[in-house]
Amino acid sequence: MKNLLLLLIASFFVFPFVSRSQENPSFNLDNIHNKNTQEILAIYVPYTLKNEAYKPFKFAKDLNQTKNTNEIKQALDSMDIIDDGLVYQKYKYTYNTKGQCIIIDLFLPNESNEMVNYRKIIYSYWPDGQIKKFQVETWREDLYDWVSSLRIEYTYTSGLLTESRVFSWDVELSEWDINSKDIYAYDEEKHLILITTKIDDSGSWENHQKEVYSYNDDSYPYLWIGSKWLEEAWMPSDKREQFFDENGHLDLTIDSDWIEETELWQEHQKSTYTYNDDNQRIMALYTVFDTEVLQWRNLNKDEYTKDDYDNRTMEIDYIWENDSWLQISKEEWVFDYAYPANIILFPKALGASHSHMLTKKNSFHWNDNIWYPWTNDIYYYSSREVNDIEEHSKSNVKVYPNPNNGVFKLEIGRSDKPSTISIISFNGQIILQEEISDSSTQINRSYDLSAYAKGVYLLRVSNSSESSSFKITVY
Repeated sequence: MKNLLLLLIASFFVFPFVSRSQENPSFNLDNIHNKNTQEILAIYVPYTLKNEAYKPFKFAKDLNQTKNTNEIKQALDSMDIIDDGLVYQKYKYTYNTKGQCIIIDLFLPNESNEMVNYRKIIYSYWPDGQIKKFQVETWREDLYDWVSSLRIEYTYTSGLLTESRVFSWDVELSEWDINSKDIYAYDEEKHLILITTKIDDSGSWENHQKEVYSYNDDSYPYLWIGSKWLEEAWMPSDKREQFFDENGHLDLTIDSDWIEETELWQEHQKSTYTYNDDNQRIMALYTVFDTEVLQWRNLNKDEYTKDDYDNRTMEIDYIWENDSWLQISKEEWVFDYAYPANIILFPKALGASHSHMLTKKNSFHWNDNIWYPWTNDIYYYSSREVNDIEEHSKSNVKVYPNPNNGVFKLEIGRSDKPSTISIISFNGQIILQEEISDSSTQINRSYDLSAYAKGVYLLRVSNSSESSSFKITVY
C-alpha cells in the first residue's frame, strides 16, 4: 500500500523534488525497473496518486478537462516556486487547441541564477480524450537536445483502461526497453477489480505483483489486497480496508501487512477523517500500531480550513511529540474569486479541484512559537488563446516549444506525399526552406533561429493537397 505520509509530503510536485543545492539532479532509471505503473508515477509524478487508487489514472481526465475552449478566459501558463525571494523551480504548461495539457516543462536555475531547461513531461491523447502516452525527457546541455528517459503507453477497450506499458530508454542501444506492463480487469458494473503487473524476463512476461479490489453495495471500494509473485505462487503483501459513513464519506482507513511467519494480517496504520456539518473534511488523524507495547499511538494529523466554495484555504500539520500535538508546518491557498473555474484552463491533477482561480500557495514552518515563511508557489495566467502548441489533426504536425528562444522542434507524421517546410519572417522573407521527398516515416527536425531578430515567424508545412501554418514566437 502506498504510504500516505509520503503522498502528503509530495502531493504537489510534478517532478521529484529538487533542492536548490542540487544543480543537476539525475534521472535514476534503476527506479523504473520491476515496478508497476502506479509505483513509477508515485516516484516521478506523485500528484497523480492524490486521486483514488481504485480509479487508476483519473489524472488523465483531469489533465484534459474537456472544457469548451470557447469559454476559456484564462489559462494557467506557469508556476514559480520561490524560496527566500529566489525562484528555484519553474513550471510551464502547454495546451493544444483542444485545451488538453500536452507539455509540462520544468526549469531550474543555473550557476548565474538564470532559469534553464531541465526536464519535461509530454502527454498525448486518443481521439476520445483518454491519455495515450506519457513521456519524460531531460535536457542534455552537452548535446543541446532533449533526451528521452521514460515512457508509459496506455490501451483502452470500450473506454476502460485495459493495459499500460512502461518503457525506459536504453542509451547504449538507442532504443526503448520495455520493463513492465499492467493488465486491468473489471466487473460487470465496470468497477476495477484487478491489476496484474508483469515484468519482462529475457523476452517473456513473468508475474510480479497484483492488486485486488472489492466493493460494497454502494459501489464504494472497501478492500484492497496486494500480493507478490514468489516461488511460483501469489503471496499476500499488504492490505487496505476502507469504511464509509452514511453520506458516502471515507471516515476510516486501516492498512495492514502480511506476516509470513504467522500467516496473519498485522494492522500497522489507521487514518481517521472528520467532516463538519457542511460535509467538508476538516481533519485527518494518522495513528500507528506499536508492536513493542502492542497499542496504537498518535503519529500526525492535518487540520483543514475551507471556504464557502469548498476550496481548501489552509492546512496545518502536526506531529505527536511528548504526549501532545506540535504544529510543524502550514500552507495557505489564495484565490481570485472574480474568475470561476469554468472559464479557467487548469490541470486539476496538479492539486485539488478548485472552484475559482488559484493564485498563490504560501508555506510556513513553525519555530519558537512563530510561523516563519518557507516557500511560495505563484501561479501565472494569461488571457491568450490556448495555442502554445498548434496541432493540425489531419497531417499531425507539431511545433514545440512555442514561444521559444529561437530553438524549437518540428514533428510531421507519416504522409504519402512529399512536403515542403518553409520558415518566413514577419515581413514575408523566406529565411529557410526544405524539401522532404521521403515522407513515409515520421519527420523530426530541429531549428535554430537564435541568430535572427526576436519576433513572430511563420512556419509552413505544405504538400500537393494541404498546407499547415504556425506562428513561431522567438523571445
